[in-house]
Amino acid sequence: CKSVPWVRKHTMSWKSSLPPDLVLKPMIESTTKEVHKMLEAFKRREPCKLYFNRPVSATAGADFMRGYLTVIKQPMDLGTVTRKLEEDSKRPADEKHYQFLEDFACDCRQIWKNALVFNEPRGKPEPNKPGSPAYIFDHASKLASDFEAKLAEMHRELEKEAPPCPRLLRARLLLADVRRSPFSEHYRREKDWRKLGDEYVAFLREEMKRPSEPEDLDSITDWLRKVQRQADGEDAGQAAWLLGGGGVRPP
Repeated sequence: CKSVPWVRKHTMSWKSSLPPDLVLKPMIESTTKEVHKMLEAFKRREPCKLYFNRPVSATAGADFMRGYLTVIKQPMDLGTVTRKLEEDSKRPADEKHYQFLEDFACDCRQIWKNALVFNEPRGKPEPNKPGSPAYIFDHASKLASDFEAKLAEMHRELEKEAPPCPRLLRARLLLADVRRSPFSEHYRREKDWRKLGDEYVAFLREEMKRPSEPEDLDSITDWLRKVQRQADGEDAGQAAWLLGGGGVRPP
C-alpha cells in the first residue's frame, strides 16, 4: 500500500490527463508510426538514457536485483517496448503485443510506476543528485506527466478520423482502460482506498472538493450497468441525461 502523500501527488498530477473522448485506437500503420516517433523522442531524453531505456537487470548486480524484484513484480523499460513494437511489425493484428494504442500506453505507464514505487522518498529528505532515489523519482514523475500529455494529444488527433462511438460504449471503454492502468491500483475496489485511511478521505474533501466518500472503479462499473439497463428499457432518455452529467446516479 502506498503512502497518502504518494497517492495525493499523483491524484493531483494525472486526474485530468486522459481526454474525455478517449476510445480504443487500433495500432494501424499510421498510429504505429506516430508511436515510434513519440517513443524515440522519450528515449533521447537524458534521464531515459540513464535509467529507463534498458532493463534494470542490465546494469544492476544480483544483490540489488533480488531486492528490486521483491518490490517490482512487472519490470518494464523503453527498450523492451521498442522490441515489442518491432516484433509487431512482422505479426498479424491478432498476434501483436500492442493491438491498441492503450496496450502500448499500459507498458509505458508500468515503467514510470515501477520507478516511482521503488524510489519513493522515505523518511529524511535526501540530496536530489543524479543516481539518487529522489532524482530518479522526480524524473519518473515528470516523464509520466509528459507522456500522458503526449498521449492525450495523439488521441485527440486520432479522434478526428475515428468513426462515431455511442456515449455509453465510450464510457465503458474508458473505464476498462483506466482499470488496467498500473496507476489505478488504489482506486479499483472500495477496500483499495480504505487502506489509505482517514487522511486520504480528508485530502479528497479538502483538496478535491468531494464531500462524499471516495469513488472506486467497481462502484462506477455498477453505476454504468444501471445506466445500461435504463438505456435498454423505457428510460433511454433518462440514461443519456444521467450519463451526460445531468443529475444524480440512478438508485
